[in-house]
Amino acid sequence: MKPPWEYPFLSDVLLPLSYLYLLALKGRSFLYKLDLLKPKELPTKVISVGNLTVGGSGKTPVVMKMAQWLKEKGVKVGILSRGYKGKMAKRGTIVSEGKNLLLGPELIGDEPYLLAKSLPHIPQAVGIDRFKLGKLLCELHGLQAVVLDDGFQYLKLKKDLEILCIPSDMEITKIRLLPSGPFREGLSSIKRAHLLLLTYWEGSEKGFKLLERLKAFGKPIFLANPLYEGLLEGESLIPFSQLKGKRLLLCLGIGNPYRLLNFLETEGLSVYKTLIRQDHHKWSKEEIERELKGVEAIVTTEKDFVKFPPLEVPVYRVKLNMEMEEAFWEFLKKTLYG
Repeated sequence: MKPPWEYPFLSDVLLPLSYLYLLALKGRSFLYKLDLLKPKELPTKVISVGNLTVGGSGKTPVVMKMAQWLKEKGVKVGILSRGYKGKMAKRGTIVSEGKNLLLGPELIGDEPYLLAKSLPHIPQAVGIDRFKLGKLLCELHGLQAVVLDDGFQYLKLKKDLEILCIPSDMEITKIRLLPSGPFREGLSSIKRAHLLLLTYWEGSEKGFKLLERLKAFGKPIFLANPLYEGLLEGESLIPFSQLKGKRLLLCLGIGNPYRLLNFLETEGLSVYKTLIRQDHHKWSKEEIERELKGVEAIVTTEKDFVKFPPLEVPVYRVKLNMEMEEAFWEFLKKTLYG
């Protein structure tokens, strides 16, 4: 099922609710401006990575790269996530103590699980109250920095750096807030960011037009190129060309499935069937097996795969990285550490 904003009639019907949502956002912002609500401060540097829209901004690979970069610099770093759709989000929990992955995706959410599995030596916690969990991680591990995953709308925490990820193919000619559109906030909220990171940059005409539009906000802007490294088969990485000629079932439950679909087709892969679901979809064995007739292999994302049932057909995960330009890292080093 597609999100409601992809159905024009339904999007129009839901528009009044978007105005109510906007009113709530403005009310919250007003309370912070009056200091009636104040952000709390952790005893460490907080680097927030967030977005303006629901899914598809490349936020998760950026969080991964940020945490890896800090770790390589010798910084004791941890990750804080909300744990969207995880059963432990309300209570809050430690996901990884920097050695072992303690809980599964059902409890902590697909993205935090993927982060913790990919970064086993970095402590991580998930939950709604990220101040309480951040304080706990700092006490347990003596953290010198925390990467706040999906932190742009989280105003309860004071941040040293606010990174806003904006996909270079984002459509800004018609902006509608949730639930009638994909925007969590309007473009005016960009003024809160310290820098803008244009993700999935491929130098398209649409990308350059967006870049020119964003320059008006007077924020530093950096580019991040998508790097599709190959396909993971177990723990082995194989080239996309190895699946050429095979009839593939593509299973995607991510923010922007069409971006990956187009890439695979340009690689010459034969997408025999496609299953597209909403972001964070939990896959069932039955829905996949119904589509397996004539299929030789399944291709999905790493995020989708953590919620996949056991199957007898080979399943390959697309390995996606995000390559930020060198100027981005130089800016971070100067801003955070002088």
